[in-house]
Amino acid sequence: MFTHLMPHSSRPDVPPARRLARPRLAVLATALVAVLTPALGACAGDAASASGAGAGGNGTLKWTSSYFPAHWDPVVSGSGAQFRELALVYASLTRTDETGKAVPDLAESWEYNEKGDQVTFHLRPGLKFTDGAPLDATAVKDAVERAKKQKNSALFGDLTSIRSVDANGLDAVLHLTQVDYQIPQLLGQRVLQIASPKAAATPEKLDQNPVGAGPFTITQLVPGTKAVLRKNPAYWDAKNIHIDNVELTAAPDASTVVNGLQTGVYNFADIKPSQADAAKKAGLDVFVQPGFNASNISLNINKAPFDNDKVVDAVRHAVNRQEFVDKLTFGHGSVTNQPFPKGYIAPGSPPPHPPGPRDSAAQTLTAHFGPNGPLNLSSPYEPDGFEAAIAKVRQTPLDAPDYPKVLQAATRAGLQSKALVFTYSSPNLVAKSKSISALPKNPAHIDWTGVTISGN
Repeated sequence: MFTHLMPHSSRPDVPPARRLARPRLAVLATALVAVLTPALGACAGDAASASGAGAGGNGTLKWTSSYFPAHWDPVVSGSGAQFRELALVYASLTRTDETGKAVPDLAESWEYNEKGDQVTFHLRPGLKFTDGAPLDATAVKDAVERAKKQKNSALFGDLTSIRSVDANGLDAVLHLTQVDYQIPQLLGQRVLQIASPKAAATPEKLDQNPVGAGPFTITQLVPGTKAVLRKNPAYWDAKNIHIDNVELTAAPDASTVVNGLQTGVYNFADIKPSQADAAKKAGLDVFVQPGFNASNISLNINKAPFDNDKVVDAVRHAVNRQEFVDKLTFGHGSVTNQPFPKGYIAPGSPPPHPPGPRDSAAQTLTAHFGPNGPLNLSSPYEPDGFEAAIAKVRQTPLDAPDYPKVLQAATRAGLQSKALVFTYSSPNLVAKSKSISALPKNPAHIDWTGVTISGN
């Protein structure tokens, strides 16, 4: 029974679920408590020592991260939380702004054909990867094809709408399998961080020696432990990157991170909710980076006992969501019964300019409820009516008046799933030295554009 009840985060902004529940039904108490016990401890070893991360002068970002990449091949890391660290090295066709809207990155513009089943991205001229290879439409074509075909790709399920890519100089023409107006949002950093085709010809080497066209380039990499980077002067927006060097380390035990920030070993870190008060008392800047952090319990309804609707209903009603909030987020989170945050357009009342989750709303929903969704333990199961509802989301332009209604309908269809029990949302808590200026508030992203560091 234990092996079929899998709690985890419903989006990649947080580590795999911190697990705790106190079911109200005796028949499930032992199972749920055993499976949902928090997995505490350091994320990637204790190698981020003071001697390794304490050096550096003006303009040096000393970032310790709970999400230090296990892989530096963006195809393998996929759309997990590590994309924020990989974004130091890799750039994407688009990025998302503070409203979640897709804006230019490597592509300076794009347009759809009249039918909506083809989108052309126009790349900036003169782009190069840090190994000197040209970043043109052929590189985009190679990146898409590798993400769709590489055996260990974590991205193929996100790219099912892309049938093929034509490369014409600086124009990458994406031919779609269906009308899909979500593509610019989808490719906004998480799903298609573009590596040099020359380096990616041997993916195993790329994993240890990443080559991209992002704001920084790696000069030293100790797998799972530390990466040292310097500013990439050839980055298309280098004039707005004011950080000279980055020392990225795997976060030690959560209880020592605040002390490291105080002593200057680090000047930027994601922190656990349990450390938020201590960080504030230490005089650090503590803020919430916007995100979409709805955690859930995933059930495999193809196996007993969860093939019984009554057992599924028992799990759904047994979970004490407030206890998750109190004990895992120390009151910083909130209970939830859906994948989107409060105030988002689905299924609650819509704000005028909703942010885009992970980064496409359709991607969020298919990841949870689609037959190939990575968060759907019961794959290939999907709730009745979801396929048609999500197709309509893709077919609807994001600025269309009825888009909120269409998205709400798809969310409601997905929430009929018997395979997921949503529990709580947790904030993306970040602490930094006051020497680092404010960061852009792009949902779920960490963007260093315009950020400055003063002093040591």
